[in-house]
Amino acid sequence: MSVVSPLFSIILPVFNAAQTLERTLGTLQGQLLRDFELILIDDGSTDGSLQIAERLAATDARIRVLSKANGGAASARNEALRHVRGRYVTFCDADDCPASDWLQAFADAMADNDVVLQGWT
Repeated sequence: MSVVSPLFSIILPVFNAAQTLERTLGTLQGQLLRDFELILIDDGSTDGSLQIAERLAATDARIRVLSKANGGAASARNEALRHVRGRYVTFCDADDCPASDWLQAFADAMADNDVVLQGWT
């Protein structure tokens, strides 16, 4: 069985984010561009974040949940990078609320550029 590669892999490190995780995942699930996988990497949460992630993943096939011992956001991102299937990789934090056209703006920018960087102003 072959796995279809999504356009984007979104890596989202999770550490004790029970207060914001559902809101953030809602904004990601509501993206206008739907061709993505979302890799949630739990970094040793102790507040139920892993259980929230697993519950939400059960309702959306685009979400995969990984878990590791606490090592910080950078180590969580690096671990998740080993599992991406997407053509492009982007990152989101567990307390972010990206606009609904976030991924579409990336895809549009990729049409004319080799690398697209994002940031907050």
